[in-house]
Amino acid sequence: ELRKLQHQVSALQCKNDSIDDLPTSMIVFLTLEHHLAVSYTQLPTSIEHVDQRLEHLKTCCSLWDNFFRTLEALEQLSKEEVKQYYTLMDDTDEESSEILPPVNRDTKIARHRMKQEIKTERERLAAMNERRTRLGMAETETVDGHDADSLTRSLALNELELAKLDAFDEWANTLRELPMVARMLKNRGAPPSRPPPPSQG
Repeated sequence: ELRKLQHQVSALQCKNDSIDDLPTSMIVFLTLEHHLAVSYTQLPTSIEHVDQRLEHLKTCCSLWDNFFRTLEALEQLSKEEVKQYYTLMDDTDEESSEILPPVNRDTKIARHRMKQEIKTERERLAAMNERRTRLGMAETETVDGHDADSLTRSLALNELELAKLDAFDEWANTLRELPMVARMLKNRGAPPSRPPPPSQG
């Protein structure tokens, strides 16, 4: 069902050139591929099914690629984020057996700070939404520049921004796991090593 919904969302996105053209209800579904990818990373896999784990990780990378491609098309990536996206995409395509180095420390710190700011803003917007409901305010009535619709939209865009930052981290983590899983699969298929023959004489 999730896969079916993903294809429907992708088809609808193709008709829109800007995020401003998307209805608020549609913005919520833009994060679907990210959440679907995360769910694949969390699927339990036994040591006997390493090949299944490898397929799951590759599926994750494909989903994040689609997610970021959509964000780029909707101009929701900064120039620096576009560079980071293409780096992740290139690393995915190479399928190197070498384990990737950890994410740049400064990038990691900056991303963590951005996440905290977004979460703080989300709490502020959610509190405003709760207050509107508690006071029984009309949908067109504004508080701090927000009526009911613009507040709902701001919350949806906030969730999209948070999903984007999470996706960068999750994709990078998956790319570091891929070579290890591939190596385990290769070693599992290798014939058992035999002791060297005894020396003559």
